[in-house]
Formats: sequence, C-alpha cells, structure tokens
Amino acid sequence: MGQNVADLDMLRSNHGPAMSEAKSRSGRERVENATGEDFGRTIAEFFERNQTPG
Repeated sequence: MGQNVADLDMLRSNHGPAMSEAKSRSGRERVENATGEDFGRTIAEFFERNQTPG
C-alpha cells in the first residue's frame, strides 16, 4: 500500500484489543489536512496511556 499508517478499526476482546478492519485510506487524512492536527498520533498516544497489562 505504500503507507506508514492505515485506518484501523479495533474491538475489545477477552484476549485484549483485536483489529477488525484495516483500510489504506480514510477520511482522517482530509480532516488532518484541513485542521493541521495529527489525529493518528493523538489516537496512538491515547491507546498507550490507556492500555491494560496482559
């Protein structure tokens, strides 16, 4: 796909987070270009702060 980041849909499971879908492009890119915000980084930082061991 040639991209460093894709749009991922995640679900909780008994075994921790599970990826349900990955897309090569999303509407997030257009929003980021319009606002100048890096939502991918914000989302990754959220997951890092809120992950549970196991």
